[in-house]
Amino acid sequence: MKYRFKSEVKALDFWKLSMYKTYHAIAGVCNIVFTAAMFGLLFHFWDSGKDIWIGLILFGCVLFPVIQPLCIYLRCVRQVEDIPKDLELEFDEVGIRVFAGGTEEKIPWKKVNHVVKQRDMLAVYTDRNHGYILMERTLKEQWEEFLEYLRAQIKN
Repeated sequence: MKYRFKSEVKALDFWKLSMYKTYHAIAGVCNIVFTAAMFGLLFHFWDSGKDIWIGLILFGCVLFPVIQPLCIYLRCVRQVEDIPKDLELEFDEVGIRVFAGGTEEKIPWKKVNHVVKQRDMLAVYTDRNHGYILMERTLKEQWEEFLEYLRAQIKN
């Protein structure tokens, strides 16, 4: 069986995957605990603290829920700019073939580590930090069928 898809990844798609990875790891737990502690300090010192300390605590309150996601989104915008516009992925019994800019790369199934399924995307990882994202809007009605195909290929 053979599947071929054109990559249509947007910065928001990368951002969702990055946030998913962050908040499903120990770093996400630390972010939540830190932010909760900052809000606790803010309420405790609001009336008696000096302006500089209140300002630093306010910065701590918005660091992980606002500033970090914004910085991650800006990084994702730069990542999307680096992706060739004509990127196509072909999946067959041998592995993954990546077509971009008139070149072709072959990735055997034994180099594919795992697949992460989110609500609207599949991330096919070739190592711990690198892989390919396929959106549900690209896969359309082949979503479930393709996911089962990927899982079967990775098990073998």
